Amino acid sequence: RYVEAEISDRYGATTRSVSNLVEVRPLEDVTISRLSNITVGLLQSAQEVDNVEEVMQVLVASTAVQVSNVNCTLAPFKKCQALNREECFAVNQTCGRCLSGYID
Repeated sequence: RYVEAEISDRYGATTRSVSNLVEVRPLEDVTISRLSNITVGLLQSAQEVDNVEEVMQVLVASTAVQVSNVNCTLAPFKKCQALNREECFAVNQTCGRCLSGYID
């Protein structure tokens, strides 16, 4: 399944774009595994048609979904900073990696 669009401007320039449709679920239903599978599929499709712009869109969109889906309320920045760790961003309620110079 795909969506196709043709866009024109007032000067007569026209472009056509075709993109794959992706099933969108509420964020609470999206697992890392599911997101990874969707991302891989979209990247393969974009690479098959040699579309660098679409590859970048897939990477940015999948990153944005994952980052916006993380709950960091129990791992605030100051707490992570006091533990010499990076801020919470990828795993719910978990500080990031140890800062440089500290054991991970």
